[in-house]
Amino acid sequence: MARAPPNNRFDAWPRFRAGFKSISVSFLNQGVSSATSFGIALLLLRWLTPSEYGAYGIGMSICYFYAGAGNALLPTQMVVHLPEKAEQERLPYAARIFCALLLLCAGSMGLVGLGGLGSIAIALRFVPEAQFAFAVAAASTLFLLKDFFVRLAYSVRREQLALLVNVTIAATAGVILLAVRSAGIRLTTSSALMIFAFSQAGGCAAGLFLYGLPLRSVRWRPLVADAVECWTHGRWALGVVGINWVQTQAYAYVTLLSLGAAAVGRANAGRLLISPFLLLVTAVNQLVVPRLAELRITGSASMLRAGRWITAVSVAAGALYSAALLAGSDSIVPALLGPSYSQMFPLAFAWCVALLSMLLRDGMTNVLVASKRFRALTYANLGGAAAALGGVFILIRLLGAPGAIVGTAVGDVVLAILLWNAAVPDPVPAALAEPRA
Repeated sequence: MARAPPNNRFDAWPRFRAGFKSISVSFLNQGVSSATSFGIALLLLRWLTPSEYGAYGIGMSICYFYAGAGNALLPTQMVVHLPEKAEQERLPYAARIFCALLLLCAGSMGLVGLGGLGSIAIALRFVPEAQFAFAVAAASTLFLLKDFFVRLAYSVRREQLALLVNVTIAATAGVILLAVRSAGIRLTTSSALMIFAFSQAGGCAAGLFLYGLPLRSVRWRPLVADAVECWTHGRWALGVVGINWVQTQAYAYVTLLSLGAAAVGRANAGRLLISPFLLLVTAVNQLVVPRLAELRITGSASMLRAGRWITAVSVAAGALYSAALLAGSDSIVPALLGPSYSQMFPLAFAWCVALLSMLLRDGMTNVLVASKRFRALTYANLGGAAAALGGVFILIRLLGAPGAIVGTAVGDVVLAILLWNAAVPDPVPAALAEPRA
């Protein structure tokens, strides 16, 4: 008797359920992370002066640059290499990458510590600057270490662990801020950065407890071999991060030099209006890159189709969000940013333009990262950074701080075009095409 064919509908149900669970946990995870970051930013917006908030924004931009560079060298390489490892080798491999990351962070903190001691030795002239540098370094290294555990969770399909890490960060930040407020302590830029650093330390502690990385099994020679493997592509990814940081942060530094720290504070306050959507985009990207890396093994055509579809959906959603934000800006902006920030519509409009350009850029960036095409990313980002710098310098003279933000968006649009051209494979020449039967 012939066996009945399998019921594909029921075979597909477990895959659908697993995918839906991953997406739901990812959005919940990013919701917790977004609410934490957004809540801290709103509190600091009211507790710090615009100039102090501008300095805090500069410190956080350095933090994100350092974390981006560290991620490019090690955790991002772990994400794209992990699908090629045997199942039983994945956690030991992750443990070796984590130890390499610890060495990188320890070296960075050591350099900052030496600089701080030097400033104290010079007649105590640069102590406030040394405090700020130490706070930025602590925030940067701990944020990078926390980010390792989040990326690992998405790579091994245990997104709930990333959620627990972010819940720990939120709880730690909440307890510290409540204690500071209850004690009547006035926050400064450096102390605000240290609160951020301590919250990230809580996330790192949770990650170490939850993952059970086999750190005792780490040996020096395999660690060095893995680091060298990561460096092969990581050096190009590092170039991407550096160039992209110049492009995305050009508005802040040009505004600082041209209009002062208070103008940077207003510009960063305006960015908070699109931050909820951007942080949801981060949740999608964390899900997308590991899955695109797996599609790379089956064929680039399916990976490219998935990248196009995700880009189209995210841009459409971003356009709806921007329209709703601008339509309700008269009530939304005062409620979120407070009375110190008035006449923010030009900045809100500029950030909505920047949001759409970021979404265009991110879609093809994910495809090239999953394809390990970091050299192509570097060259494309060079073109985007040049366009952004030109746009910022020209438009800030015409439109002020909103012009600087739109100038950054010009760079993102140019970058998106270059990435699209790099991602689309060249057509096969007619002379080499297989003849039809």
